[in-house]
Amino acid sequence: MKNQTEFGRLPWMPGSGETPALFILDLDSMHTSTLPGSENLFSPRWSPSGRYLAAVSADSSKLMLYDFQSRNWRQLAQGSFGNPEWFSDDTFLSVVDLQSMSIVRIRVSNGATEPLANPQNERAALTAVGIWTGLAPDGSLLTLRDLSTQELYSVELSPH
Repeated sequence: MKNQTEFGRLPWMPGSGETPALFILDLDSMHTSTLPGSENLFSPRWSPSGRYLAAVSADSSKLMLYDFQSRNWRQLAQGSFGNPEWFSDDTFLSVVDLQSMSIVRIRVSNGATEPLANPQNERAALTAVGIWTGLAPDGSLLTLRDLSTQELYSVELSPH
């Protein structure tokens, strides 16, 4: 990975009329190219080493992995996914399982899935696309917690 970045079209953008796909922007030349085989994929995440690019299918049912060495896509997992995030060594990705609203870890080598956390138990903040998650530099899990809409208060007002 040299001086490049990735981006994609959102599959639910109304009126775009274009098929979602992933693009690579060379920041030196400002040239944009479509990543082959990336039609109907979005939410790209480049791995820390630059070898892989993870993306979610437009219907969020597949987590796909592109290997820049072999120049091939492979399905890493099937389910209902959102918000992929790389761990620091290209070994694992974390994703939100949109069916259970839990966070799982997926092994890159074989697609094995294991649970990480169920932030619903901690009153996780829901965004437009589910629970937001991230990874701190030390690999610990980050998520938003919403305390503002879970509490009810009664205030008695007295006349002046």
